[in-house]
Amino acid sequence: MQLRSLIIVLLSFHFCFVSAQSSISFYSNTELANLLQIAQEQDKNIFVDTYAKWCKPCKKQDLTFMDDQVAAYFNSNFINVKYDMDTEIGKAIDLKYEVVFLPTVLILDKYGNVRIKMDNGVLSPKELLNIAKAITEPYTPAPTTTPAPVAAVPAPILKEEVIATAPAQKRANPIIKPTEPVNNTSEEAGEKILFVLDGEMELPPEILLQEAYFRMQLMDGTHREAARKYLETQQELLTEVNIKFIHDFVYTTRSEEYNFLVENIDKFNAHLGEEKVRNTLEHLIYNTLYNGYPRPTLEKAIELFGHIDPHNNVVNAHKYFLTRLHDEENKSKYLEFAERYLIKRNKEDHVEMRRLSETYILETPDKKQIKESEKWIDKAIKLNGNDPLYFEQRAKIKLLKEDKKEAIKAIEKAITLATNQEKDIPRLQEFLDKLKTQ
Repeated sequence: MQLRSLIIVLLSFHFCFVSAQSSISFYSNTELANLLQIAQEQDKNIFVDTYAKWCKPCKKQDLTFMDDQVAAYFNSNFINVKYDMDTEIGKAIDLKYEVVFLPTVLILDKYGNVRIKMDNGVLSPKELLNIAKAITEPYTPAPTTTPAPVAAVPAPILKEEVIATAPAQKRANPIIKPTEPVNNTSEEAGEKILFVLDGEMELPPEILLQEAYFRMQLMDGTHREAARKYLETQQELLTEVNIKFIHDFVYTTRSEEYNFLVENIDKFNAHLGEEKVRNTLEHLIYNTLYNGYPRPTLEKAIELFGHIDPHNNVVNAHKYFLTRLHDEENKSKYLEFAERYLIKRNKEDHVEMRRLSETYILETPDKKQIKESEKWIDKAIKLNGNDPLYFEQRAKIKLLKEDKKEAIKAIEKAITLATNQEKDIPRLQEFLDKLKTQ
């Protein structure tokens, strides 16, 4: 085997395999109008999965769709569709259903109305099945021959008393814009639950507050609308109750609630504690950076990192953007951005130098790319000569240059370092054995 052929083998870490596992059968990027017609003809709900090629949690969510029970249930009971949110039709779905994070899954009725919207992370097979069955298998209580006693209706939801209560005053300039009213009823695990929200009624704030927390427990996404309705009634947002409420219900950095929290950070810290508020900010910011849709610009990333680490926000944002370009396999843009970062922003980042060196020799590099790759790994080794992975990279470059002697020397150095550091990297020895047998 020629040396150049050997390096292609050694550099290849992608393995193809055939999976016998079943999966949900999805339509792909199909016009919603066509799906609604099918759903109405078959009298089925529509299951929607939104994703993007760069979205790592979306790939994890796909594993749930491959569960045998999930696949069988959804293929029997739903019209299933996947939308790539970076396509034109995906953007239309975003406009209609306001996708904030990926993956977002929705269950629509046969007319396209949202019944369930979940964007709080990857759903397990059990969680997804429970949600699906709550929609498709309503619970019917067993008939009884004995009439059930008439239960007293709890005072807070007696319609007469609600009407008698003075209507809540709306703030002149609410930070939350009202949206369409929420339905009065819903079904959770088949049991009908009464909601006190009514689009035509003015309800007292204390009931709206309780309603928001109640809906949060349902985990169907409707608590956000309930929270908006409560906040519309509040003239003063910096009370202890409202500070806690906003903290509990803020879910994205792209919201007025988040902006209010950041602008009044000292008040939130005083009431809730700095550690708790910081943890919330970190969760929201990282969710936007890595799962948010659409993806934030570099300028927005700098701003967001500034809310949790103002001294290092520029460097952190550049590192985030580099990782994003790398994960998206946008080689040309990554190379350009990485070189500019290492020259102008951080000349000591040997970790990024190694990644830049590796990226240069992806696919089929020419002589100029091999030379650039060698330049950057040599700089990385000068800054940190104790990382075995750096010498492994040098060995690959020497092999591309058909310098077998130097390749062996570099990989032996990598093995020595790994052994001294008690690191188990078996591929290094495999690399050396293949080199010596060719």
